Amino acid sequence: MFSKKKMLAGLVLAGLVTGSAAAYAQEYSRDTVTYNDWRRLDVTADTVYPDDPRFPDGVVLGWDGEYSLNPHQTALMSIEAPLHAAPGEHTVTVSSPKKITMVVRTDGNPTDAWEGEGLLVYESADGRTLNAVIDAELDLDMKSFSKTKFSEEGSLFMEGIAVNAQGGTVVSHPESRLYLKKKTQVDLENCLEAVHVANDNFWTNNVAGVGMQASDGGIYALVAEDTLDVHVHTGNENKNVMGMKMQATGAKTPGKKNLVDFRKDATFRTDVKKDGINYGIYARSVETDTELRNSTGTTLTIEGTKSGGHQMNGWTNYGLRLDASEGGTMDAGLEGALKVSMDSANDASCGVEFQSKKKSSVTGHVKEGLDVTARGHRTDAIGSGEDREQDDVQGLYFEAGGGSKIDFTVENTKAPATAGEKVYALKNVVEGASETGTYNLVLFSGFGDGAEKSDVHFAVKGDTLLKADADGEVGGIYGKTVEGAQSHLEFDRVDMEINGHKTDQPQPVKLVSASGGRTRLDIHKGLTLKTDAANFGPRAVIQAAVDNGSGSSEVNLDGENRIEFPGGNLFSASGEGAAIRVNGEGNAEQHLAGKVYAFKKAVVDINLDTAGSQGYLWTNTYRGTANEGTVNMTVKNGATWKAMGERPGSVSLLDVADGGVVDLTEFAENYPDQYHLAPSLEITELKGDGGIFRMETNIIKGQGQYVHIHDKSSGHHLVDVVDKSGAPGVDPYKPVKLFGTENGDTDPSAYTATFDALHPVELGPYEYLLGNADTVRKSGLTQDFADTDSTSWYLYAAEKKGKPKPTPAAEAGQLLASGGYLQGLVESQSLRQRLGDIRHFGLMDEGYTTWAKLVRASFSNGGDDLPAADTDITGTQFGLDRPVRSRTWKDGTDATVYAGLYGSYMTNKSTAGPSRVKGHYYGIGAYMSQDMGSDYFDLVARYGHNKADIDSRTLGGDSVKADGVGQDQLGISAELGRRLRWQDGGFYRVPASRQGNGFFVEPQAQLSFTRHGNASFTTDKGLHGSIGHYNSLVGRTGLLLEYQNGRKGSALSVYGKVMYNREFAANPQLVYNGTNTLENNYRGGYLTYGLGMDYSTGRYEIYTEVERSTKKAFQEKYRVDAGVRFRF
Repeated sequence: MFSKKKMLAGLVLAGLVTGSAAAYAQEYSRDTVTYNDWRRLDVTADTVYPDDPRFPDGVVLGWDGEYSLNPHQTALMSIEAPLHAAPGEHTVTVSSPKKITMVVRTDGNPTDAWEGEGLLVYESADGRTLNAVIDAELDLDMKSFSKTKFSEEGSLFMEGIAVNAQGGTVVSHPESRLYLKKKTQVDLENCLEAVHVANDNFWTNNVAGVGMQASDGGIYALVAEDTLDVHVHTGNENKNVMGMKMQATGAKTPGKKNLVDFRKDATFRTDVKKDGINYGIYARSVETDTELRNSTGTTLTIEGTKSGGHQMNGWTNYGLRLDASEGGTMDAGLEGALKVSMDSANDASCGVEFQSKKKSSVTGHVKEGLDVTARGHRTDAIGSGEDREQDDVQGLYFEAGGGSKIDFTVENTKAPATAGEKVYALKNVVEGASETGTYNLVLFSGFGDGAEKSDVHFAVKGDTLLKADADGEVGGIYGKTVEGAQSHLEFDRVDMEINGHKTDQPQPVKLVSASGGRTRLDIHKGLTLKTDAANFGPRAVIQAAVDNGSGSSEVNLDGENRIEFPGGNLFSASGEGAAIRVNGEGNAEQHLAGKVYAFKKAVVDINLDTAGSQGYLWTNTYRGTANEGTVNMTVKNGATWKAMGERPGSVSLLDVADGGVVDLTEFAENYPDQYHLAPSLEITELKGDGGIFRMETNIIKGQGQYVHIHDKSSGHHLVDVVDKSGAPGVDPYKPVKLFGTENGDTDPSAYTATFDALHPVELGPYEYLLGNADTVRKSGLTQDFADTDSTSWYLYAAEKKGKPKPTPAAEAGQLLASGGYLQGLVESQSLRQRLGDIRHFGLMDEGYTTWAKLVRASFSNGGDDLPAADTDITGTQFGLDRPVRSRTWKDGTDATVYAGLYGSYMTNKSTAGPSRVKGHYYGIGAYMSQDMGSDYFDLVARYGHNKADIDSRTLGGDSVKADGVGQDQLGISAELGRRLRWQDGGFYRVPASRQGNGFFVEPQAQLSFTRHGNASFTTDKGLHGSIGHYNSLVGRTGLLLEYQNGRKGSALSVYGKVMYNREFAANPQLVYNGTNTLENNYRGGYLTYGLGMDYSTGRYEIYTEVERSTKKAFQEKYRVDAGVRFRF
């Protein structure tokens, strides 16, 4: 072998000349030339490795397992205090101007060694402290201890760097300290294939990149002042692997602690290809005190993979484990960041484990963020089941027992690297195919507690991401506390994403306490939950349970929460002492959806107190059973609780106030034929002021949603009955009960709540009000109403003049009917209003005469059945006529018949409150008028079509429209009159040839018949109205007093008139939604009176008339007709 080394050295020297010697830094074998000729080094004094030209990258030290002076001390370099050194501090420094590379290669060189290290720092003398300083860049490369043999009683472990303080008494203690001044790299590969493994003890059968050992009162320390990079990987059977092992046992040294301190970035990577347990860092402190540190701005990174085999007794792939027992303490004060990633191809994994037992404590913090990823793919479903023990994939695991303590805080003080970047204090991602569970965080406390109780506290200051994805059971946070212990988990803001591919497996949050244990979860700034699970099955998203009758489990969700799972169970609290409180601090927007249960004296409090808060919830208190619990709901400030309509719900205390809305309508929508058979909501106590209940009714059947109040009620509340204006068959004479009480008839003082309608309710065509039984009995509309309980509240029809009060939209239908009627009334005009004085026609030559006129009329409605309204009609008429026959009577009177045609176009607009109906009327007609000297006769036949648009408002102010409502009308009118001249002290009929100038009186009579056709409409809110065809028969009779002054070729007459008019027939029926009829009685008599003027020449005629009427169903406030005739 020596000759081979010598030859290789020659090649290296040649390489120095050619510049190719850098190969030493890439790969080493047992043929590599080393500075120490592959022999162990025992260092007890300062040692400097000089710059050696053989090693351009730095000195190379090697060991191949041979030349060991002590078969049980097999370290390449062992640093110890000088032999027989006195107690006190001793410092040994190893330095070099360049890198020191330590190479261990044992392939093909079996040894009986039971230990193997690259660098060993060892002290065992009581009272002596060894400070080992490596003042050079260090690269440690260990490979392939193969076919190692050892006795059945022996143990075996391999370590890249080992620091060992072996104490012997409790009087004084040895200390071993290692200071790594510069960059250090450790690489262990394929270490140790055991020929015979008789001892499977974890601590004595392992491979570790860095091993820290203190026993029997010894103290160790490792201070890495520059970066540390450790990589351990093995493919051997049953070999446990650790990136770093921290093992401290034995009595405490007052004022002294075991210490590992990383002052720059440190990375530990482990890779296990076969069976065995894999740890990134295992830190254990038994009876003594231990600290793990890193500095601000640094990152401690732990990465582990396991790609083969599986253990049957728990996790086999750990990231960081902090373990204290027997009164020991473990404190991890990480001022920098901690990043852990563990991946197992066929086994369970855990990111970070905190374990404290037997009056011990694990404490610490991470200041710059904790990032944990754990992946596992176990499929054999062994282990713990519900107890969430070590066969699961878990991001964080906490276990305290025997009166121990865990107190750990995570935050992130680092600023975002880029603007808008999301910075998490805790990022916890788990993935697995484990049948037994994949969880972000699991906590157990109190197991084995005696008189002293365990206490676990874990806090995250800043945002948290919890993400879990698994083929089997999957969850976010699971905590169980027993035997009087207490556990407290608290977070600021939490983003949680739970994706379970078995639909009944997801379990985002579950807390369990038993035997006096107390478990508490506080999320201060809100929880947002996302999931792709279709259903959580019987499990709830958030669960709090107390078993065995004592203890407490509390979940407090403050801040803005978004937890929406409408297809499943949202909150479940079970057992006395279990509680879930949402937005207890108040003033935060909530978005919640799902079912809520309180079971066996448990409590759920939900506070919706902002305008944007939405709760889509079904609540169940198991009221009236032995399992009754408490669900308290607060709905305020415009928030909305929409009760899930799967089945009736129950609530213990409902505080609804200040515009908060409790919407119960979904239950009625889901069960339209049964919802009235049971209360939509049962309330033990109701309080608050200004809250709103949204409810639905079936007024056709006299049914409605019903709320039952058991113990007491107070405050003033509003009810928003959902608009059912399309409901057919509304019976306004049957009140509908909406609120009732358990004992209101015997103890009314317990139920002082009052209710008002949020706005007058629209049901079919009627307005409804809300009142208690006393108020309803006083209404003139109720029939056979016998309820005397003043604490019961009903929906009942509003009253107007002894009849049910129509809604604005229903009144708009009445305006439609009256507008058409008045349009026909205007069209049924007198002869003078249409054409002027027929006796002036003769002044024009024979031939065709055209005419045109304007009309403007204004009416007010005022009947008992009609809304107070105004109707304005404006339009024009135009026509053409000519004389068709003329003859002279015996008395010399010329009798002439005129025949003509005319057309009409008019607009009509009716308004009443918020309702307006605007129509356009088109008409045509034919007439025959006969001038018989002192007498005249006029006959008219006509057809018209009115097309109108309805524009109204609901009682709540929403728009209601119906466009293009058409109605036809056919009319015929006959009018006659006789002109009498004042002479000889009286009025006498005289022939036209002797009428001349003077005063005249003219009795008139007219009969007008109009057939109004059907009309129907449906508003955009669903109200359907129809007007059946009806007849109008108007009779008119009265006197016209006229003065006429005529000259040759012209005539002027002025007149006044008084007429009596009577409507004999018009009573249109307006039917809504096929069943409800509103009467519109236009019948009755009234007077019309007016003034007119007519001036005629041989070529034209001008005429006008102004008219007004007294009031009946309608009052004609004024009517103006003005026309002109021209001769062709």
